[in-house]
Amino acid sequence: MLSQSERDATLATLTLRGGYEISPALTPFVEAEIGRRYYDEEFDSSGFARSADRLGARAGIELDLGEKLSGEFAAGWLRESFDDDRLDPVSGPSIQAALAWSPERATMVNLTASTIIEGTTTPGESGSILHSGRLSVERQIRSDLTANAALGLGYRDYSGSDGHDLIFSAEAGATWWMNRYAGLTGRLRHESQKSNLPDRDYDANSVFLGLRLQR
Repeated sequence: MLSQSERDATLATLTLRGGYEISPALTPFVEAEIGRRYYDEEFDSSGFARSADRLGARAGIELDLGEKLSGEFAAGWLRESFDDDRLDPVSGPSIQAALAWSPERATMVNLTASTIIEGTTTPGESGSILHSGRLSVERQIRSDLTANAALGLGYRDYSGSDGHDLIFSAEAGATWWMNRYAGLTGRLRHESQKSNLPDRDYDANSVFLGLRLQR
């Protein structure tokens, strides 16, 4: 057995946002983020101190066009600097999005995007930045049946090298509502990763079955 405890960490962040309401529908904003990533073990198995300080800044806009379109989009920069001077900081562009559009009754289109910093325990390497986005559509076919489909795209950039991964996903599913609060849900998913690094390509197919609860 190989312990993975050196990967265990807690990320604590604080974000301050300021915005100006141009109209009830549009509110531009800027925000600043500070934080700290604490690893449970001060040093990993290779002797690197991987706890890090986090700084970020973004500018964006909030939208509120009623039931038709709402949400927000922001772009900026994100950086984590490690306690160990031997590790280069991980930094890069940052995106955050959560938009909901209803082109017609009983149909909802959602766009989400995010940027996260991923750690590693590979000696001498700092980690990577993962940019990901997801476009999903949900349609109420009947009062007790909802269908959904989604496409996802991700790009992982390895810090300190030209290594990168491209991740594509597609899924389709449905939920049968037993009542207004609970439904049985099923989903088929395919995911594929292509990388310019050796031995990182893969294709995966998954089937999910579960119970969905709402209020």
